[in-house]
Amino acid sequence: MAYDSVIVFISDLHLTQDDNPLICEYEDEVIMGVHINILGGVQPYRYYWTDFDGNTVSRSRNPGFTRPLDPYYIFTVVDSLGCYATDHVFINDIPTPRVELEVDPSNYPMYYETLTFTAIPDNYHNYEFFVDDVSVQSGENNVFITDDIENEQQVKVVTTYHSCTDTSNVITIFITKIHQIELPNAFIPDSEFRENRKFGEYIVYKDELFHREDLDIRIHMKVFSRWGQKIYEGNSPWGGDFRGSGNIVTPGTYYYVATIYDSENNSAELKGAVTVIVRE
Repeated sequence: MAYDSVIVFISDLHLTQDDNPLICEYEDEVIMGVHINILGGVQPYRYYWTDFDGNTVSRSRNPGFTRPLDPYYIFTVVDSLGCYATDHVFINDIPTPRVELEVDPSNYPMYYETLTFTAIPDNYHNYEFFVDDVSVQSGENNVFITDDIENEQQVKVVTTYHSCTDTSNVITIFITKIHQIELPNAFIPDSEFRENRKFGEYIVYKDELFHREDLDIRIHMKVFSRWGQKIYEGNSPWGGDFRGSGNIVTPGTYYYVATIYDSENNSAELKGAVTVIVRE
């Protein structure tokens, strides 16, 4: 009687997947094996990728497959002992995110007016806002608020969804001269200084005081008392009198609605309060 011994190797070869391979709608190629972990067995390994119809389409570890793609592929690993492990690898084909950018109140703001840029829709993973191609905000927040935009600067947003990206429309901000003008908040009808005597005669442009004619600005103005009584309307600055009578109104706060026009007939409406001060 003869005896012999046999050594039996029990292979622990197995595969795990961290995630499915992903391809964006606008991409043509997907890398298949990047999320697959090969554990155990005895190296070297051999690799086989089989398509939906059972055809071997690759013998690489991380092949790149191009469109048209099957919904899944079968990945088989064979170790040096002939043991094998198999897994189905499904492909996530991600639709391109579509993002649009809106601005409130408009892309023709007043000087230093706060602007709110909103990316639509609001359910993507990341929104990165750019001003003149410089990143100014990035994260889950789809709203960007600023009062620090200069004339003709451009704003856009890039959104990310499962690593797929889309770039929004570009909004150009136009802060024209007419939209950078403010009116003073007080004047003195009987002042010894000319620039203080009439409301609207001198205007504020980029934080400096100018005579309106120096900037080719025309004005139409209505002035009301605190009780809503109209006490002035005209196409020239208000001298502080009551309905053109020449009699100065009682010192205090009054309210105005002014439409200003530039040399190209662009217009802007200004509303606010002005204080009439009378020298004692």
